Amino acid sequence: MRYSGHTRRLAPRAAVIFSAILLSSAAEVVAQTAFYTFTSGPSGDGFIWDVDSPPAGLNDLPNGENFHAPDLDGATNNIENYSGNVTYFDTSYQAAGNSSLISDEAWWGNPTEPFSPTVGAYFVNTFNGAADSVAFDFAWAIAGEDAYDSLEIEVYDDDFDFAYLYFDLDSSFNAGPAFGGFQGWEGSIAFDLLDAQNDNFDVDAIAGFSIYLDPISTPGGVGEFAIDNLDINGGGATGFDGPEELYPASNDPDSLLSGFSTRWLKDTPVTSSSRFSFDVVNNTGSDTEFSASLDGTSDAVFLPGNQFSGEFLAFGDTQNITLQEVALSNPSGEYSASATLSNDLDPSDPDNTVNYGLKIYDAPAISSNAANPVQVQSGGQLTLANAAAGPHAGALRAGVEVTGRSITGPFQFAGSTLLIDDFVGPGTSAAESLLFSRFGRLTQTYMGSATIDLQMNSAAGSFLNGRQPVPSITWNLEFALADTLSDSANLPASGSLAEQVGVNNATTAATIVGGHSSTAQTVSMALVSDPEQGDATKSADLATSVVDLDFSISATSQLHVLQFTYLDGNLPSGFTEAQLELLVFDTGSDDWIRAIDANLDNGAGSAFFAGSYEDFLAGPGGGSLDAADQSKYGVDATNNMAWAVLNNEGLFSLGVLGNFALSADTEPDGDVDGADFLALQRDNPSLIPTWQTEYGSGSGAVLSSTSSSAGTVPEPGTFCLLCLFLGALRQFPCSRRAA
Repeated sequence: MRYSGHTRRLAPRAAVIFSAILLSSAAEVVAQTAFYTFTSGPSGDGFIWDVDSPPAGLNDLPNGENFHAPDLDGATNNIENYSGNVTYFDTSYQAAGNSSLISDEAWWGNPTEPFSPTVGAYFVNTFNGAADSVAFDFAWAIAGEDAYDSLEIEVYDDDFDFAYLYFDLDSSFNAGPAFGGFQGWEGSIAFDLLDAQNDNFDVDAIAGFSIYLDPISTPGGVGEFAIDNLDINGGGATGFDGPEELYPASNDPDSLLSGFSTRWLKDTPVTSSSRFSFDVVNNTGSDTEFSASLDGTSDAVFLPGNQFSGEFLAFGDTQNITLQEVALSNPSGEYSASATLSNDLDPSDPDNTVNYGLKIYDAPAISSNAANPVQVQSGGQLTLANAAAGPHAGALRAGVEVTGRSITGPFQFAGSTLLIDDFVGPGTSAAESLLFSRFGRLTQTYMGSATIDLQMNSAAGSFLNGRQPVPSITWNLEFALADTLSDSANLPASGSLAEQVGVNNATTAATIVGGHSSTAQTVSMALVSDPEQGDATKSADLATSVVDLDFSISATSQLHVLQFTYLDGNLPSGFTEAQLELLVFDTGSDDWIRAIDANLDNGAGSAFFAGSYEDFLAGPGGGSLDAADQSKYGVDATNNMAWAVLNNEGLFSLGVLGNFALSADTEPDGDVDGADFLALQRDNPSLIPTWQTEYGSGSGAVLSSTSSSAGTVPEPGTFCLLCLFLGALRQFPCSRRAA
């Protein structure tokens, strides 16, 4: 059965880049003809199938080499091998020896292309003219498992317009002991230009076609393909290359059909039934009559079937007959039938038996946990399950194959399951874990989504006729990030410092985003109070909490990139984000200074970069952190992050330098509180708006985001002011007028 599609199926086996066998010939006005049995010598194709010139040693075609094969018009076709392994033109194949289609010499090999993601085989017509039709016999097997029962072929013209054609392989065979006794599959493949022009493809002529061998290619493994009787434009010398008798065929009239199978989705809207039909070919040398009927051993859904008796068939003609159409509304399961074809006018012509297998699949019944948000912080996973086949005995159910996946927000797939090409079969389930990095993130709940795209198949990588689209599944993701007030990490020598330690609350997140540890050591961080807490005059206006960064080995021996995340609402009044700098507290002067000024170069290498450290490293940073980057710093205003390249440690914060006095601190005691309001109400009411702005200043940063002062301190409300005002009036009793 031939079916086509616009999109190339992803390779089912994570293996290698496309590996191929190429048969090429340039498109010209006159189409060529050729027929190859891959048999050497006068009794075969008339030449020696061997890449060596003159022929020597084995009849072989090594990987990456090409062979020029003469055609029936005196020109040549170019045959190339890119399967990753040597291919041969002889009878030394193993599994294909059990195939009914491969006989005598054939073109065969064991593809082992070692690079990801796929292996394949290509045949491309290039030297003497494009083709209108192509046919060949094909078989393959793989050790340790049953081979796929479908084949993918790419057809293209000399402009490299292309179409993908898919074929069911008709019959299975035991691949033999070397392959563990697993099933191989075979089929006679035939297609023409009309097939390549279906579904809006723009193939002008068959300048080439490619056979993909992905499912049997394993590096170091045992897989085998074999190709025989390659016919280009009907080049077979006797019209039919099949047996000189009346015989059944499918697609290719040159090949004897012994059986085939097909898979359908139950109740598919594409069609209501599946046909047991095949071609009857008269290659007897004279006109004849034939009979065909279903055998009584066929399953009941086929019987009684159509009966053919005394059907006239001229010599050289082919007639398609249908013995039964089985309704796809039947219960899911596996059905089989056999038919007998007889030559009514020649009793010496042996009868032929054709076996047919039909599998009807119930649609997958997919369930997931996508109804509610996945709580990633508690180990929540994406779960996907397919119901078991049933409830009746022998039921079959289709599965779903993952064809794509995407994720948004600060999340990542862990990558263990639900990968592209993973298959969720009947009665199975899969769960994918998720990753979230807390480093550089403020305390809050983060949200995102994950989407898995699915495609219906009968088994992993196996096409299902009549399959219907499967809706993608999208999960909402949540991670409720709590405060991290302190953190530490034990690092090995030369170990990365990036995102090994980090602290966060609702207004501040700090972490190291670059550098390597100079030796084995412990690196720690903690959120602490502002060392200028209680001072009436401050050396800096801070936008974040204060972080204590400590290296157990002196920080001067290693460059590191310290990053702070901040809130827009906490910017110092009158300043922009571009004016923010990382600050370090200088214990000598008891003042905040620029963090880069405490570097070994005293900030001599300072240069501002508008953007993230990642962007800096990819640009002027040259791709790696080195001594030339010392004292570089920047602000990523888009993501509210500021960073600096340092080689010092201590108390760090983010802010702007200056002499910041508290105008409403009337006592003065280093903070602005209710006592200052009472004094201003009595002595200087004009400063009450300033008191409202500065209220709470000087008390130091509260570290936990659950505290009321973790963020910007709110101004006192009207009710608060009224209460303070009434309290103030009670301090001044009214005088009585004398009677």
